[in-house]
Amino acid sequence: METKGLVPATFLVSTLALLAGCAGLHRENGVRAAASSAQAPQGAFVRTLGASKPSTPLVLPPEVQGMGASYVNQSNQGGRGIALGGLGTGSFMLNQQGTFGPWSFNGRQENRVLPQAAFHLFEEVEGNAPTVKTLAAPTSSSDKQPAATSFSYGPNGALLPAWPTLANGEATYKAMYPFGWIEYHGFKSKVVSRFWSPIVAKDELRSSMPVAYFDVQITNRSDRNENVAMMFTFPNAPIHVAGATPPFWLPFSKPHFAPSVRTGHYTHFDVDPKTGVAGVTLGADHPTNTVDAQATEWTIAARPEANQAVSYVTSWNADGDGSDILKAFQARGTLPNAAIDQSKSAGAVSVKAALKPGESTTFRFALVWDIPREVATTPSGERTVWMKRYTERFGAKQTADNDYVTNSYPERQGFNIASVLLGEHDNALKAVESWWSAVVGDPAYPDWVKGAALNQLFYNVYASSFYVNGLVSNNVPTSIGPRLGKVFGDTHLFGLATGGDGADGALMNADVSPYGYLNWAQLFPKVNRDLMRVSAEIVARNPVGALSDFGSVLGGSPFVDLKFSTSGLDGHFGFLDRQPKFVFRAYDEFLRTHDTTYFAYVYPAMVKAYDRFRQNVPAGSHLPVGASSTYDWIPGKGHTLYNSTLYLLATQVMADATAQAVALNIKGATGEARDRYAAELAAAKAEYESTFWDDARQHYRWSSDVTNTTSGTTSEAGLFANGLYGQHLAEQAGLPDLVPKSHLIGHLKSVFRKSALPFKDAGGRTRGVVNLLDNNYDWFGKVVSANPFVGGNDFMARELWAGSSYAVAATMIFNGKRFNDPELVSYGEIIGKDLSYQLWDNPELGFEFNAPEGWDVTSTKMARNSPYMRPLAVWDTLNAFKRLSIPDPDPAAPDVP
Repeated sequence: METKGLVPATFLVSTLALLAGCAGLHRENGVRAAASSAQAPQGAFVRTLGASKPSTPLVLPPEVQGMGASYVNQSNQGGRGIALGGLGTGSFMLNQQGTFGPWSFNGRQENRVLPQAAFHLFEEVEGNAPTVKTLAAPTSSSDKQPAATSFSYGPNGALLPAWPTLANGEATYKAMYPFGWIEYHGFKSKVVSRFWSPIVAKDELRSSMPVAYFDVQITNRSDRNENVAMMFTFPNAPIHVAGATPPFWLPFSKPHFAPSVRTGHYTHFDVDPKTGVAGVTLGADHPTNTVDAQATEWTIAARPEANQAVSYVTSWNADGDGSDILKAFQARGTLPNAAIDQSKSAGAVSVKAALKPGESTTFRFALVWDIPREVATTPSGERTVWMKRYTERFGAKQTADNDYVTNSYPERQGFNIASVLLGEHDNALKAVESWWSAVVGDPAYPDWVKGAALNQLFYNVYASSFYVNGLVSNNVPTSIGPRLGKVFGDTHLFGLATGGDGADGALMNADVSPYGYLNWAQLFPKVNRDLMRVSAEIVARNPVGALSDFGSVLGGSPFVDLKFSTSGLDGHFGFLDRQPKFVFRAYDEFLRTHDTTYFAYVYPAMVKAYDRFRQNVPAGSHLPVGASSTYDWIPGKGHTLYNSTLYLLATQVMADATAQAVALNIKGATGEARDRYAAELAAAKAEYESTFWDDARQHYRWSSDVTNTTSGTTSEAGLFANGLYGQHLAEQAGLPDLVPKSHLIGHLKSVFRKSALPFKDAGGRTRGVVNLLDNNYDWFGKVVSANPFVGGNDFMARELWAGSSYAVAATMIFNGKRFNDPELVSYGEIIGKDLSYQLWDNPELGFEFNAPEGWDVTSTKMARNSPYMRPLAVWDTLNAFKRLSIPDPDPAAPDVP
């Protein structure tokens, strides 16, 4: 379908309303803070467009090489950028070349760039010939690397050859999530582009919208009149083109996910006279299409102002060199309002304006996608189909038990969604800035932590983000009965892939996800609520009370089937730390919400998980044995510090929670149980101190079995940097301290002096904290033993993990502030700031928007598993400076108009 004829879809936008939308003002505790996204603030990530170096392949530690997909090393992919898209809708990055990619749709993360997707600027100064530039800067051929090394290079990384791209360095790229900016140089006009998606704290539905906004402001700096125009080109692209490599534990040896089949292309142009939005929709409808691709649409749209006019092309050749669409645009900055060819493989929209000297105009574009189904397929071909969360706003309904109401979602809504979302652009901008400015505008937060914390939030939309509005269909055989998520109404299942590596492809890996929980609890409280509802359901249904992962999108059965850990209490994939972390998070959610209905349901699951954990406490002891945890390759005999601190935390939680449950008359809670937990806590604390505290070295030792030697050393007595993680979580929830003040401070200072300070890069910056050090290591550089790291070849011991280091930094800063110890605060700031440099500001590494799990102590380039969830713990570091208070969304601007 195609609408022909010139359509000058125009409307007036009040200058006052536009200025108000950029103001982003809020009040907190009587203090006025202001931050506007009109330009990048201090602390933003900054790079020269097109200047990112080709990714240097990372090197796996020797002990990891040959271990298979469990620790496959992803490239650092230098040059990544802001991730655009919403929770669970699919996402792509507008990268540091100015191109569109890589992509993450329906569980597939792909290092592809769409060569046809770009913005193009027409500039005609009175008396001069017009010029056209494509606003992207692909690297020169001499810099190209194989596509597997970096998404920005190789055959899929270049724009169409006929297009006149920018030279490297002709623009500056900046990012402070969810906003990105590109400031262009070399034009007669001043040109600044802002791109963003409506990620709105405490408004999960709006945060799931499938839209990327592009606001391009152009100012005539000359003394002559000029005509300017901006063209947006985009292909009728497949949802994904690659299969997926299966996790190593699945019983097959080749990828089982076929590329998305998306054919039967059609296009049409539409204009909404109410909003003024005009756009070209690129759709696909054919019986042979795969389920994820059938009846899906991309829409490129513009919302012109009164002095702007829209023109369009409904079809040009996406498989050509780009000369056909360039020729149509470059003469006058307008398009012919028709199809150039019949391929229906790509479309374009242009907006044009005339500017007097000194005048400005802003072109407002959006890319919208209506790809409503999330599809997961098992190796044997069974399939689970869900509706994505955004569909709720546009008609899709759930039943009382959270299944999709058949046919409630009208298909092919690309332009309707674009008209609604671009029409409410200004309100969406206000909603984003209202919470974003609470971070950016608060001087309590140093610039480095603002940038690192906000930009790390990209992970919530990019990392195979799964967020749904009901189950459509499922034929996966299950071992658990009905699918998860039916206990409470209005539950929307959510998940993220823990990491880019095969071993951690599961959604919300139960031992890693607590490092990211604070960002969900503060920014997306309904997401956090639903995560804990389902976690409690898993524990309640598991015969042995263990918390398992939610399943993998790539594995084909998220929330439909689970692999319960039923044998052994500390198996490699049944980590001990999953149970106490669940106990803590389940109770922390109640402390945040005071939801007694939720608490009545979750309390028995907390008891069950705690009892499961306590089975590892031998008779006559009050601490668990075993090293099995998220640090799974670090050995330890007897009691180990990480799990024992979490046991103190879980016991403290159960004592506190049971007292609350007794007061609320919750079934199963008794005064006798409350007193038993309190007595166990006191005994466990005493045993903990006598077992782990090393008074001579002023730190807690890793393991109780100090007679077991490795390489001739008493390694189990060594310093484990993140050993007080349970204490850190207690601090987050306002629970009583688990360890004495003097030991807490002594341990943290030892960690800085011994596990951080000696290990610096060539520029003198620390690189995080080493997980575990042997005591026979001279902290001033002399190695006394053959290997200062525990376990000889136990690579995790000598790694520095980004997320763990952020958690340690947060613990130092928080306790330094509350105990008025500026030295301890400074230690935490050094670790956090230097770590943020490695992840965001070190151009030699290229870790931006791709933070790995960690790196070896000998080289930051000896890294693995990127991107990874654990670095979301930077949100803990931000909150250590000041507990973040997020304003509630404006009730005058609800999700659904």
